[in-house]
Amino acid sequence: MHYQSPPMDHAKLIYCVQGRVLDVALDLRCKSTTCLQYFVNDLSADLAKLVYLESGFAHGFYVLSDSAVLIYSVTLVFSPEHDQGICWNSFGLSWPEFDLILSVRDANSSLLVDISPF
Repeated sequence: MHYQSPPMDHAKLIYCVQGRVLDVALDLRCKSTTCLQYFVNDLSADLAKLVYLESGFAHGFYVLSDSAVLIYSVTLVFSPEHDQGICWNSFGLSWPEFDLILSVRDANSSLLVDISPF
């Protein structure tokens, strides 16, 4: 689950142009009534559905097809020093029961209990 910490946190518009993904957003906004809750969407080229995430959400996805292509539009440029991650299995979501392929970065992400909402 990826996000950028303040002051470089950004809103994001997500669209799947090829394949199918389980798209997940985790609310990190401490003043939100849904703080630390997650939301799941099924995105695919066939569904032609967009997801808009306000600033303050962590985002991740699980590819359900052989491959997938997602398009992101974000409100701020990428800032490596504000780039953060939350471990995929530390916030209560039951992910699909398939073999996972994780990047080194994702495999070493922080647990949700070790981060502070903002």
